[in-house]
Amino acid sequence: MVANIDGTEERSLATRRDGNRFSLDGPAWSPDEKTIALGAGRWDHGYHMKLIEVDAADGHEKPVIAQQQWFAIYQVAWFGDKSGLIVNARVQPLDPAQLWRISYPNGETSSITNDTIEYKGASLSRDANSIVSVQSRQNSQIWVDRNDDDLSARAITSKVGLSYGLGLSWTADGKILFSSMSRSNLNISVIDPDGSNQTQLTVNAGDNYTPGTTSDGRLIVFASNRTGSFNIWRMNAADGSDPRQLTFTDGNFYPACSPDGQWIFMKIKPKAH
Repeated sequence: MVANIDGTEERSLATRRDGNRFSLDGPAWSPDEKTIALGAGRWDHGYHMKLIEVDAADGHEKPVIAQQQWFAIYQVAWFGDKSGLIVNARVQPLDPAQLWRISYPNGETSSITNDTIEYKGASLSRDANSIVSVQSRQNSQIWVDRNDDDLSARAITSKVGLSYGLGLSWTADGKILFSSMSRSNLNISVIDPDGSNQTQLTVNAGDNYTPGTTSDGRLIVFASNRTGSFNIWRMNAADGSDPRQLTFTDGNFYPACSPDGQWIFMKIKPKAH
């Protein structure tokens, strides 16, 4: 949407529908006021976003970079002479968001940051010699506590910068299942409630998360994108062996087993129409 500074003459400049979307994290008007740069993309086996520019006069869209795709594009900032842009983006779903420099109009891409720290937002100083962004690092632990004794709470894992936020559950034999980052992928592990005997159950098979067990404790169901699509899988709870794919579409998440072990409930991403 564009409008006068006082809010008058508001109008729609460009519209996307049927699953295509614009980034909500900061369109940037070019210094010459002719184009607006922002991220745009769609869900197809995960989000795929490109950096585009929209003509400020007629709403015509074209890519700034034809080849480069990100999972998510956040804030965008122009250089004052329109020679390039700073882009705050995430390449893969679980990668930390980083900062990139894009030359304009040829679209050459180079990374400014490349580490395990998360960067959110991007803004350039007027002379384009400095960038401001918000930097964050996640410190995560798993804690165990008796529900009748607050003084018994204690951490059974100690990791820095790794996420435990995508799956945590008890097994039938009293162990704890969890998902955490291992190198560049999210993997499922099991650990005793005293912090001992931690064992990784998925290895070199995409991102795996939100594990749950059947009531008899034999099987683990979980979400995985190891084939390129987000589907539900199962594996043996004892050692992660015999992985089997259970759904064959896309956008299937958060599985849970029925008490009799005969059904799996899940969240499905609605298809665009």
